[in-house]
This record gives sequence, C-alpha cells and structure tokens, in this order.
Amino acid sequence: MPTLSMYVGFSEMSFLLIPDGAAETGDSKKYKTFTFPYVSDNPAFVKEVLHVACKELKVDIKECQLLVSSFPSASFDYLNPVLSTTLEKLPINLQNIYPIFVSNFTLITPNGFMSAVDTSSLDANEVNSFANLVLYRQIIPNDSFDQYNVDNSIKLYPVELVLPQPNAPVIFSGDRFSTLLKEESSTYMLCFDLIKTPGIFTLKLDHQNVLPNIALSTAYNKENSRLLEDMELTTLGTLINASGRVECLVESEDGSSVLLQVEENDLFIYPMLNGAQSRVLIKNSTLGTIDTTVSGGRVGLIIDTRAKCSQNYFKKKFIAENLKNWVSRIEEALCTYQ
Repeated sequence: MPTLSMYVGFSEMSFLLIPDGAAETGDSKKYKTFTFPYVSDNPAFVKEVLHVACKELKVDIKECQLLVSSFPSASFDYLNPVLSTTLEKLPINLQNIYPIFVSNFTLITPNGFMSAVDTSSLDANEVNSFANLVLYRQIIPNDSFDQYNVDNSIKLYPVELVLPQPNAPVIFSGDRFSTLLKEESSTYMLCFDLIKTPGIFTLKLDHQNVLPNIALSTAYNKENSRLLEDMELTTLGTLINASGRVECLVESEDGSSVLLQVEENDLFIYPMLNGAQSRVLIKNSTLGTIDTTVSGGRVGLIIDTRAKCSQNYFKKKFIAENLKNWVSRIEEALCTYQ
C-alpha cells in the first residue's frame, strides 16, 4: 500500500508519496512531492488541500497509509492517519545528515527546538509586525528587509541548538527555505549565520520542504531513510567556519592554485561551480592544519571568521553595522554564475 506523508507547517503544506515497495527496494526515484503555499487550521480546508494533493500525485487517498506531522501542534484525528505527531517530536537526527528546520521564529535541530521572540530591542511597529506573523499564518514576508528582521531574531538563539558534525552535510529545511525569497541572498546569509561550530561543512537547501516528510515516513518505516539519497537539494557549497585568521590554499581541478588569506571577523566567498571540487590546505589557530577536498555550489567556498558565538558582539557589530556588506559579497558571488 502506498504511503502518503503530509507536513503542515506554519505557512505551507508539503506532501510526499512513497509507492508501495519503494522503500524496501531503494527505488526512491519513484517518489513524488507536492507543495501547497498556504495553511489554515480549518479541517475543511485541510481536507480540500489533501484532495488537491492526491489529484496532483495521481493517487486515491483511500488506498494510502496517511502520515501527518505538523508544527505548531494541531489535531488531525478527523483524517484518520496511521501516524500523527509534531515535527519537534520526530527523531530528526537522520543518518549521515544534520537537519536544521526554520519557520518564522522557530528553529528545530537534533539538539532541540526554540520558538520565541526577544522584544526588548524592538520598537512598537516591529512588535506589531512580528505579532501579525505569528497570528496570521497566511502572512509571509515578501521583501528582503522584512525577512532580515525575522531572521535576525533566530540568529541569536542559543549556540547549543546548532551543533553539526563536520562529516555530516548540513541540510536547511522548513517553510523559510521554500518561500518566494528562497533564492535571495538573505536566505544564504541566514544559513551561514546559524553555523557557529568551528569546522568544515557542506551546506545544502531543501527548497521543496520534503525533509519533514522523510523524517516522518522514516519514523513509520526506517527503510524510508533511503529516500535521502535522491532528494533534490540545492548545494550552497562548503563553509569553513573558524575564529581567527585563516590561510587557505585552493588547488583547482585544472591545476591552478590561489592563496586566500582571510582576517579575523570577516566573511569571504570564493566562487566554485556546483559539482566542482578543489583540494584545500587550511591553516588556522582553531582548526589547526587541514588538508582536504571541498565541493562548490550555488555560492561556492565560504570562509567565515566572524565571532558568531559572542551573541552581543555579533548583534551589535555584524547585524547592526555590517549586514549589508556581507550580503553584497554573497550577491557578487551569485552574479559570477550569471
């Protein structure tokens, strides 16, 4: 029997259809996805969207095992799912990856979750704007400035929430990364700012918001974790995250080389095409000496030496004074590929 997984997020709904036997055979190329860019708590609305999804996926809901997850918490008993839970309760520490889910003011990782807004430094208009985003789920920021204000609150969440391992690709998922601004420089900036652990990390984006459904379907049947292998992800590139000065010798596949010297409290981007690989020799007081191979992506090789773990300093120095400067560097890197 096919499995249909439905995720009801804060501002959108996403679906994953897993054909009968696909998990056991590892034939993940047969799975199908569908996303609906609106959410309501009204049961009639949810049923109608489910009907639309089934029509798009060419499946009869009566012939499927329905799985449902959500954030925030809601009851879907009227759909008679075989499994229903909330995203933060799922075992999202999927094998060989480190997932980070972001939606408005919510951050969920294998280390925990937080959903809060510090209003102490906000003016009345900002407080009202944030309150509307929470109360009215159909409101989605549609310009970079408004999105920055939301993102900046998440960047200051406790460091302990985001602790990826260098050997596990970091996958960013959730409603935040499937909106109209998903290709904006503000989106990439948020990804870099959330990684505070020193190390070398491969960064990827889940623009289809399918990862919550893979986590849910894996909780139901662990064989579904194989679907991760064929997920359509956007690779951002490789992040070298370290405090202090970084020296990085980059040797490209064509035999050319370049020495990058990035001072403390800086953000430097070296364009590398998606699929390209380069050998790098890194010297840094925190990381030591590392000889490894890195991959390019939508942005490239990112060297970040900013003091992101010092929350007050990061907020005052970088978010308040240097944000536009860092964003312009991302935009320059993106223009390289156009």
